[in-house]
Amino acid sequence: MKRLLLSGLAGLLVLSTSGFAQQRVDTAGVIESKFMSIFPISIPDILDITGGGARAQGMGKAFFAVADDASAVSWNPAGLYGQEQPILGFSWGAFSPKGKYTILDQKYDKDDVFSGLTMLSFLAPIRIKGHPFVGSASYSRADDEYFISRAVYDTLVDYNPTDDDFEERLYRKESRGENYSGLDIISIGFGTRLYDDLSFGATANIYTHRGVSNQSFNEIMDGAYIPQRYGLQPLYLETGFLIIDTSAYTGVNFTIGFKYDVEKLSAGLVIKTPFALEQNTDRTVYVSTLINGDTVFAGTSQMHFDNIISKIDIPVQVGAGVAYRPNPNLLLALDFEVRPYSGSSLKMRDSLRIIPGEKDQEYYTEYDLQWKDVFVIRTGGEYLWQTGYRAFPVVPVRAGFGYIPIPAPGHDTEGRSKSLSAVSVSLGTGVRWAQIHLDAAYTYTVLDRELFGSLEEHKNNNSHFNFTFTGYF
Repeated sequence: MKRLLLSGLAGLLVLSTSGFAQQRVDTAGVIESKFMSIFPISIPDILDITGGGARAQGMGKAFFAVADDASAVSWNPAGLYGQEQPILGFSWGAFSPKGKYTILDQKYDKDDVFSGLTMLSFLAPIRIKGHPFVGSASYSRADDEYFISRAVYDTLVDYNPTDDDFEERLYRKESRGENYSGLDIISIGFGTRLYDDLSFGATANIYTHRGVSNQSFNEIMDGAYIPQRYGLQPLYLETGFLIIDTSAYTGVNFTIGFKYDVEKLSAGLVIKTPFALEQNTDRTVYVSTLINGDTVFAGTSQMHFDNIISKIDIPVQVGAGVAYRPNPNLLLALDFEVRPYSGSSLKMRDSLRIIPGEKDQEYYTEYDLQWKDVFVIRTGGEYLWQTGYRAFPVVPVRAGFGYIPIPAPGHDTEGRSKSLSAVSVSLGTGVRWAQIHLDAAYTYTVLDRELFGSLEEHKNNNSHFNFTFTGYF
């Protein structure tokens, strides 16, 4: 919703043909109010918060009922139980967003690559008063998202109402925006046997990330008319705004997991508790004004806004999965996840009252995000190819599919609200030795959405690559 509001503001800036430049030159209070009201946009739209590991990714992230490797604590901590030796796993991944952004019949391509550590996990079995536990700590990277927007709007305007010739001159509006976001998750948890073939696990999750977004709005008026300062002289007026947001966000919640495991069948249940994802943004706004190519210092400034606090309600999420192994070399998995986002809201802190000797009082304005409940489906499979070669004795072959609805609504060409979703296809492979597993996965995600009718359209084709090393000690 924040991105929708930002896009709407950009659209208004593009479509407006009012003589707003004069207000920008003369009214600093209007400028400050305007740029305090633009919401930070660092938090991803899809909010597909899942676990790590190339094996899970190659199986389409259908892993609630599997969760039996180094990444288990980030998926279903109940899957930790049963591990009989310490395991270390780490992943390196790359995110490559590609696609097209269309606004007002103008098309812009995007093509970039972001890479880094995507998982680091360690687990070890322990005993407490003779009862077996498996403890684990993990870092994982979830929900990478890249957003870009650009638009240029040209028209002809008669700026001077006293001009008898009605001479029309150029009027241009430009808007640009770029943001890369994601979530870093630190998980600490354990798994243990609850009863017979039923295991239980719990995890504390700490969400954190730091990102930067850039937004710019520019206006050119070739023939501007500002009689209060320059009389009837036609002016070439350029005004520009650059907004740089540096955001850090945090949150804490818990995961409770159950796993029932028999010879050929396993089932998993995962419950993630609700929490508030808080974002703290420091904003810098650069304002520049040029008249006939010369800088107007009265209209050029730099403003800083610290501690812009916003909170988004992340609801309770419930996921269930089933995995079936018809033979020792074949594994099939299916996951469902319910995310009831319809009750979520955005809270923006608008004032703070400092009380000496007491706790400060914060005052928030609440916005209805108009998000929708989503129902996620993921399915995948793994086949262990026994090659007979000593150099690479076991080669897993994996494939998966995911359907991930987006909480924020889109709009059709007539401006009516419609549901949005992403579809992903995954492939994976690797090599298994007795004490070392190497895994690789590739996921291709398609996201096609329209915002504000036919004004703005995104067609994203995103690629995720992941490589995981797992060592058994």
